[in-house]
Amino acid sequence: MVYRRTDSVDPEAIRFSKLTHYPVGYNRKTTMSGRAIGTGRVCLCSALAVTLLAPAILPGQASSALQAGQSFLAIVEQYRSGGADAAVEELSRWDVDRVEREVTVPPNAGDVKSLAALALLLTEAGIANGRFGLPTRAVGLAPRDDWRRLEEWRKLEWPSGGIENQKDILLGSAGTNRRVMSLADFDIYSRTALRLIRDVVRGSRAQADTALLGVCRSWYIVAGSFVSPYQSNSAHMPLRRAALVDFGDHPEVLLLVGSYSFGWPARQATLRRALALDPLLVEARVRLGHQLHVRGDHGEAARELERAVSDAHAASNIAMEYLGRLLLGRLHEDARRTKEAEACYQAAVALSPHWLSAHVALGSLRVAGGDPEGGWAAGRVAMDLGTSPQSDSDPWYQYTRAQYWQARSRIEAMRMAVRP
Repeated sequence: MVYRRTDSVDPEAIRFSKLTHYPVGYNRKTTMSGRAIGTGRVCLCSALAVTLLAPAILPGQASSALQAGQSFLAIVEQYRSGGADAAVEELSRWDVDRVEREVTVPPNAGDVKSLAALALLLTEAGIANGRFGLPTRAVGLAPRDDWRRLEEWRKLEWPSGGIENQKDILLGSAGTNRRVMSLADFDIYSRTALRLIRDVVRGSRAQADTALLGVCRSWYIVAGSFVSPYQSNSAHMPLRRAALVDFGDHPEVLLLVGSYSFGWPARQATLRRALALDPLLVEARVRLGHQLHVRGDHGEAARELERAVSDAHAASNIAMEYLGRLLLGRLHEDARRTKEAEACYQAAVALSPHWLSAHVALGSLRVAGGDPEGGWAAGRVAMDLGTSPQSDSDPWYQYTRAQYWQARSRIEAMRMAVRP
């Protein structure tokens, strides 16, 4: 199976969990529903669901084991010399007090590549132990017009909709509970890594080092995707703001923002801007089509999703073609075009028979259409796949985690780029 560039699904990013019933309807806090896509009644009453979990150590190249109790400097050296997995595992086991006490910039890490390696090591360790991006203290609600900590963001010229649109992208619409959080409010891993990455961005621009700028951009995508789905509108605002300040004109970063931004106007503006910069960024088109469908603009949604399916097929981007066909099928289903919906779901099944959600969607459609035998046949396929250790990771169940499905390939590329 071939994927375009980094568009491959990370099989370590999810694992299967057996549930007795599907949740009623799909929303941004669940990964599965009886109908697989959108909201609605549960037609398949008992099946398997997939739960997104923070991955363990992301695999890299073979490495020798570190001895317990190694110094931070030894861990950094091991990380950069081909023993990344062992280094990440060792650092992830340290307790917070030890990390706070011993994690410092090594004296020989003055060059920007060394700083980038240190940031990546801290990021991987924090993701591995689940601490990356977590607030370390309670933060009170800020007054609605308190922008004192958003000055850097307010200076950006994009988007053209004005300050209110910009504020919505970060904080949500005026009706949401807005929190203003500083970098000091977060864990040692993310706050140290972000400071280092900001230094690397400045140094790389001064040296015109496009390779390291690419590392920083990938770091923002991995880190921003990891923190985006679980902390609602307080999800690491400093990191998200910095991503836009440093790379707000890059389509992949705009795609990241469009995947988690709050409020339909902000999300739509962000995704459209990403597509204006890169019309072949298929995931942005898939997400825009989905949002148009949710908002009730079925005509434009269908056009965007059909274009996304066509572009993904031409690029052999199996994951995005699959998602596009699932979402297009749901659009037809909502419009009571049953034959067209079934054709879309069947095409999604054919793309990768080992992915669950297309079987669930097809089964639900058939049950709702008066074919319970055909529906349960598709449902049993999904249940059998859910218990199989050989089952591939379905892209649908990572859809709410922005671009975190790219984490493995991006981290492996970053590891290689920061070696001495």
